Formats: sequence, structure tokens, C-alpha cells
Amino acid sequence: DVDIICAQALALFKLNRYDECIEKFIKFFDIFKDYHNGKLNTAESFMSTFAFARDDNFLPVLQFFTLSCINTGKYKLAADYLKKLPISKYCLVPSAVYTSVLQEMDIFDKLGYSDAAKFYHRFNDYGKEVFRDILYKKLFKEDNKLEIAKALLSLEKDDEFNAAIEIYHDFLNDVSIT
Repeated sequence: DVDIICAQALALFKLNRYDECIEKFIKFFDIFKDYHNGKLNTAESFMSTFAFARDDNFLPVLQFFTLSCINTGKYKLAADYLKKLPISKYCLVPSAVYTSVLQEMDIFDKLGYSDAAKFYHRFNDYGKEVFRDILYKKLFKEDNKLEIAKALLSLEKDDEFNAAIEIYHDFLNDVSIT
């Protein structure tokens, strides 16, 4: 049962057994995908809704998976799963979206910002706004300003915003050359 697997993963998370937790979450994601693609038809699916397999619960579950990957240093694994999951479908609670974006920024800090646009385009409009705002704030706080400016320019074309970022990017590029 998909709920039992998710409950096991959450219990393992609470016990700080992150490697086992990650394995359970991956199994959960596979079954969750099959369930939503109509490949699983069990008696339980007709009698009641699944507590964890509902769309409004998916993003918090994904956050526990991401945090487990961060805690074990498995940033690439987290990034690979985050890239392929349709996040916009699950962006129902603003605070959960904000937390997800912050976790993704932790991953970018370790792996670099070159995939920022792939992550950005998975979000709905609200998620995109949060993503861009957080990345923009990082531009003035982090040491890798040139990489962040490139990532911001790769997100979407917004003439006014991009013009300002392009000027800043060119300035940073000129400064790093000299």
C-alpha cells in the first residue's frame, strides 16, 4: 500500500535513518506515479482516498525526501528526482512552495546553478515568482554572483527585469576579467 511505504519512509526520517528513508521514498514515488497513471486499481483505491497519495500531500512528502538527500549529501539524487517530478501540479500551499524553493537553492549551492531554468519551469506562476525572488536575493548575498546572474537570465524573458540583470551580469563579467 502506497500509504504504508510513505509512513515507513517518514518513520525512518524521524529515526535519522536517511539512506533507508530515501529508498522508501523512491519506492513511494514509483508507486505514486503508477497510481496516478491508472496502473494500480486496488479495492482501497475505490473505497477511500489515500492519505499520502493525494496531490495536496505530495509536496510535503517530497520535501522530506529532499531533506533526507541533503542530510546525506546526495544532492545529485535529489536534483534528479526534483527535475522529473511535475511540481506545478502540487503547488497548492504557498508555504510548502517556499520551503521547496529554499531546499532547491540548497541543492544549487552544492551543484551549481546551471539547471536553474529546468527547476524554475516546473513551478506554477506563484512558484516561479518565489523562485526568482529568492534567486535574485542570493545574487547580492552569495560569492558566485556571476553564476547566479546567468541563472536568472536563463529563467524567462521579462524585458525590464532582464535588462537590469544583464547590466549587472556584464558588470560582474568585466570585473572578473580584470
